Amino acid sequence: MVELLESEKIKVNLACRTLEVSRSGYYEWLKRPESDRTIETAALLVRIRAVHDFSKQTYGSPPYVCT
Repeated sequence: MVELLESEKIKVNLACRTLEVSRSGYYEWLKRPESDRTIETAALLVRIRAVHDFSKQTYGSPPYVCT
C-alpha cells in the first residue's frame, strides 16, 4: 500500500504514518525476497488465465442445450 501511495507522489513518511507502519519496517520489507506463497499465487494466476483464454473466456459449465 505504501508503494501505491508513493507512486501517487505521496511521501513515504506520510504514507507510513497514515498506515501506522514504521518507515524502517517498510524499507526492510522492500528488501525481502518474495514469499513462496506469493510466487505460487502468481504461477497459479498464469495458469488460470491460460485456461480461461483456452475456453474462449467462458466461466463455469457450458449452458445446457435441449434438443
